Amino acid sequence: MPQRRRVVSKSKIKVDGQKAVLSLKQDLIASSVNDIRTLIKDAINGEVKDFTIDINGINTIDSMGIGLLISVQNSLAKTGGELAVINISADILDLFKSMRLDQHFSVKGE
Repeated sequence: MPQRRRVVSKSKIKVDGQKAVLSLKQDLIASSVNDIRTLIKDAINGEVKDFTIDINGINTIDSMGIGLLISVQNSLAKTGGELAVINISADILDLFKSMRLDQHFSVKGE
């Protein structure tokens, strides 16, 4: 299957068969969540099982952003897939661990 790429603002997604990587280059906040949600839904629509979100390019995540991550994990889990969030800053990683998000999907710091 050929690789596909889409761009939402500064964020890029690369889909290769059942794997996809989203490289976020904008904060995961309420004003960006709808565009990013659409991009993710298009990518995981029945094909993708392993979805990785690289958040190296973000400084801020709010409750809407966290809700999006949980929603993505729930969607993937229904089809036996998994979410991984990588390149997380120390502050955001501490937040994820305090919220126990690391028990629901894979999280890896920078």
